[in-house]
Amino acid sequence: MRILHTSDWHLNDKLGRHERQPDLRARMEEIAALLKAEAVDVMLIAGDFFSDRHARLPELRAALRDFQEAFRPFLHAGGTAVAISGNHDSEDLFELLRTTQDLTASVPKGDGAVPPGRLYLVAQPMVLLMAGRDGQKVQVALLPYPTPSVHFKRDEVFHSAEERNQLLRSRAVISLQQQVTKCSSRPLPSVLVAHLHVRNSELSHSLYRLEERDDVVLDSGLISPAFAYTALGHIHRAQEIDRSAYIRYSGSIERMDVAERDDAKGVVVVEIGAQGAGPPRVLPLDATAIFDEEIHGPEDLPRLEETYTAAQRERGYLRYRLRCRAQDEQSLDRAVRRLFPRWYSAAVEIIDGGPIAAARVSSAQMRDIRGTTRAFVEESLRDHPDREAALGRLESLLLVPEVRS
Repeated sequence: MRILHTSDWHLNDKLGRHERQPDLRARMEEIAALLKAEAVDVMLIAGDFFSDRHARLPELRAALRDFQEAFRPFLHAGGTAVAISGNHDSEDLFELLRTTQDLTASVPKGDGAVPPGRLYLVAQPMVLLMAGRDGQKVQVALLPYPTPSVHFKRDEVFHSAEERNQLLRSRAVISLQQQVTKCSSRPLPSVLVAHLHVRNSELSHSLYRLEERDDVVLDSGLISPAFAYTALGHIHRAQEIDRSAYIRYSGSIERMDVAERDDAKGVVVVEIGAQGAGPPRVLPLDATAIFDEEIHGPEDLPRLEETYTAAQRERGYLRYRLRCRAQDEQSLDRAVRRLFPRWYSAAVEIIDGGPIAAARVSSAQMRDIRGTTRAFVEESLRDHPDREAALGRLESLLLVPEVRS
């Protein structure tokens, strides 16, 4: 069985004032082409299929329509897609869609392999038996991001985020052990798909390591060697864990913010046979560029035109900071935005007579105060478990009229 491992699609994501769905649609089309070229049997999406647990129905419908258009040939040819829920996904939505799907075509019980040609959305820990076109059967253990709604009883309480995450970690470990036991009961190769933070993995957006107070963190030693391959999601930077090519994050399919501007994006293809997994191969994706520039005055404009081609400036996103004289601010701001129509975040420091004056709110910032503030919080809390709650609170605080020049 040939498997393609991917994760963290964040369909319907936004970057400042920009909708990211056109970029994500292009990446899906790339992945669909790779599925065909590589004769893939099963595509595994290791969590964060959507970008927002509280996304509106029209956004979800549009995202699923894009998925259908891109992957209809793959599914009609007998391919299978499995997506587990991540911390950005709604378990309720996944369960609703799965229940609706089961009403029309139920999943077989016992030793029967699940029917191909379908997308399976999974929000509960489970093991699916899948068969490739060559007849090879593989057990796929699915471990979605652990949440209180799935793992806690109604009357269960906790007194801090750290205590909550420790409880979730213990429940996730129990689920993982149960999956190992179930997989060990059959003489078939097994694959683990999980949306988790494995300790000491590298984050794109910071130099520090997340701990239990920040997220549900598992030690890599808890991942059983019985799994021929472990497909991880949650961390956006592609990487191997403990230098093992068979335990890895595929990384996100797009650069989601400026912190990921230097990250290469791709997917992983691996062959699973009766004797285990063959060498995984990383296939690159043409992810959208994100630029980060500090601009000191009109003399920097020719440098920008020389550094970036017209095509790069048209397609790429820009975060920029102006450090300029007050009299240059507005004209420089307009010139930068003409060069980079997909700018998404701006900041200004005014320099008068040499020393940098105290940073003040500029007209550029005021014109996009909501987008700038949201982009900052999104970047700062990219992998934080309370990110969505913080963004929801931020939106309510930002319900004020925008200032326009």
